Amino acid sequence: MIVTAASPVHHFFVIFGAALTGFGLLFVLVGVIIRRTTRGFRGAVRTQGTIVGFDSRVPGAFRVPGAGGLRFGSSIGNTQMVYMPTVEFTTTDGTQVRATSNIGTNPRPGKVGDAVPVLYDPRNPQKVRVQSGKAMMTCMEVAFMLLGGAVAALGIVILIAAH
Repeated sequence: MIVTAASPVHHFFVIFGAALTGFGLLFVLVGVIIRRTTRGFRGAVRTQGTIVGFDSRVPGAFRVPGAGGLRFGSSIGNTQMVYMPTVEFTTTDGTQVRATSNIGTNPRPGKVGDAVPVLYDPRNPQKVRVQSGKAMMTCMEVAFMLLGGAVAALGIVILIAAH
């Protein structure tokens, strides 16, 4: 069978190759986003803290001040809670801080009373990240980037072969 540039088979391979490339690049982008959100933020100071509680939320929902703690938002089809740990720690200048991480996980990243590594912004110690499950996140970011790169490479090979 001879495949010409105007044949339906050629068009299929071009579209299929482009779709694979786009899908693979999307996976690479997700891996990069995971990497950027799990790495310490710039200028962060590492210290030891204690989990004192959790703020639970449904992803995509938001709280309305004065609504009695009611949560609103787009959570259609997504009822999985995430838990943002509240930690207490002491800054390098001796200030006691109680803050809630803006990054949540499910399952919880520990239990109340657990000692955990904490990263905080020295200019605003209320900005904290609890470093738990780092090995899992590193594995996830690498998996997304490798899988995405492989799928994108396959798409590029298909595109090159189609021309």
